[in-house]
Amino acid sequence: MPYASQITRFIWPQYKLHLHVVQILLTTVIMILAIIKLATLTRTAPRTRSNTIALGMGAKSLVIILYQVCTEHVARLRKYHSYKANLILNSLEIVFWAAVAFLTMQANLKSCSGIGCGVGWAIFVMAIFQSMLASYAAMISFVDYRRFRYQLKASDVSP
Repeated sequence: MPYASQITRFIWPQYKLHLHVVQILLTTVIMILAIIKLATLTRTAPRTRSNTIALGMGAKSLVIILYQVCTEHVARLRKYHSYKANLILNSLEIVFWAAVAFLTMQANLKSCSGIGCGVGWAIFVMAIFQSMLASYAAMISFVDYRRFRYQLKASDVSP
């Protein structure tokens, strides 16, 4: 399995906390931009799902990331830590942020005017970047999960 070892050279679990901090900051910026976009809508413009999806996905991402950080770094919450749950949640984050990017792009192409247009495109770019960060977090979670399963199997075999 030389190919797998080459890939894992670029995946460092010790940078997971730094990655989560960047994700929290980026998610907060996206949510602030979504609030600005909603505030700048004219009275005649409808509030569609594409305008509010960034807020919902941002709140969900903050909850997921805080779960991962707290269960890994807070001693009282370590009993709730699950490598498999982290892998599944980080894998879903990729799809969710890609959906935010797609719906935002679709809304911007349909009608785009004023400051809301620039804010919408900024949300689009940041959602793509957030999806890429989520894919890196999913790879780290996959490596953590595989190492955890290997350690369990090794401890079952040894006397």
